[in-house]
Amino acid sequence: MRDRHLLTWTSRALENGEDAFAAGEIEVERHEGELPGPEIEGAVGSVRVADHVIVAVPNGDDPLLFQGRSITGLDVHVLPTTVLVRVDRTTGGITAIQAGDVVASLDEISIRGTATGATSIDATSIRVRDDRR
Repeated sequence: MRDRHLLTWTSRALENGEDAFAAGEIEVERHEGELPGPEIEGAVGSVRVADHVIVAVPNGDDPLLFQGRSITGLDVHVLPTTVLVRVDRTTGGITAIQAGDVVASLDEISIRGTATGATSIDATSIRVRDDRR
């Protein structure tokens, strides 16, 4: 079972030195057995395989939104229980991968998980796909 809700953000302003977004494109999705929650989307800035960390950065002009704030980088912790898959841009096929298969500067990333700090998350699931267009 899958529930999905999508809103589109309408404005962006600077408040107290930080980006503020009015009702935006917020995707809340739930799969059977999961709690509903937002999905964080960005580009892959770097991969630290030995540390089990993928660093997500803004994807082009799209801000990297985390906990209601626009940030410049997010440490995504890949745990032994994290579901990590690659989605084929052409066929839509899904393949399980390892952190070392993620390509910095070429892949885009979609993350779900639990915040562990202002710029870090323990991932429950990660989808990557080649961002070359």
